[in-house]
Amino acid sequence: PIYRSHQPTQREHPPICHLDMANNLRRSSFKYSTQESIKFFEMLKRAYSKDNLEQMLGQVTSPSNNIFILGMPRSGTSLVEQIIASHSDVYGAGELSALRGSWRKEKAASESKFHLQLNKKNANYWAALGDQYMESVNQLKHGQTWLTDKMPHNFLLLGFIAVTLPNAKIVHCKRHPMANCLSIYKANFSGSHNYAYNQQELAEYHNLYEGLMDHWRQVLPGRFYEIKYEELTSNQEQETRKLLEYCELPWEDACLDFHKNKRAVKTASAYQVRQSMHTKSVDLWKRYGDGLKPLIDNLYIPEEYQD
Repeated sequence: PIYRSHQPTQREHPPICHLDMANNLRRSSFKYSTQESIKFFEMLKRAYSKDNLEQMLGQVTSPSNNIFILGMPRSGTSLVEQIIASHSDVYGAGELSALRGSWRKEKAASESKFHLQLNKKNANYWAALGDQYMESVNQLKHGQTWLTDKMPHNFLLLGFIAVTLPNAKIVHCKRHPMANCLSIYKANFSGSHNYAYNQQELAEYHNLYEGLMDHWRQVLPGRFYEIKYEELTSNQEQETRKLLEYCELPWEDACLDFHKNKRAVKTASAYQVRQSMHTKSVDLWKRYGDGLKPLIDNLYIPEEYQD
């Protein structure tokens, strides 16, 4: 039925015509250019080039008991945080803006100039930036040793984290690009995700994300841990054990019962993290067929996800 007496739940899968209609309406309300995103991503690669990072890395040694969970929105970041935050030594702080606001605190002319000039600073400056972040989030720990910061778009700042918080743990959540993009396309975000409401623009942005992550793998080898949504949902205990081992956390059974954790979750995944592990969403995109043709035609699929 078109009219419902109840609010739709996350379990309902709207037809593509309804998704297109809703997304077209949202897209018409703002201006967005893929070219601007391309410029920003290329700037980050220049700012955190191999040569620049070789100059900056190793200069800061301050401790950090923070776990950054990042990746594209709807890639499993909330699920991974819920698992880790179910550990007794961890406080799940959710999506924090403290890291992205560093350039504003420094009163930089722009975020781009802030990153491009970072290699011209010294170790004391980089350490001070890390200390600023730690001071802003430590008060949230509630006495627990570790704190998670689950801001998906911190994947943009992976180089910045490596320089200013060298001992922080970084978990990158990966998901099949088609499944990830469909999940994004189905969401009505409250924040600024202007790439999300047109299938071609969404594909182009996801391709930029894939390219930037390849850059981080090349210039920061071994610096972050990667977990695939599909493997986590199909091999829950094995993947959870590997995840906790990376985070230097001893095993606790509560991490398998993450859905029983009553902590507040304020993201679009609040419904999912209250359920036990399942694989229902892994191949959902295949049901939409040609309705996702703009995504299919434009989206880069890494070899690991190709049939």
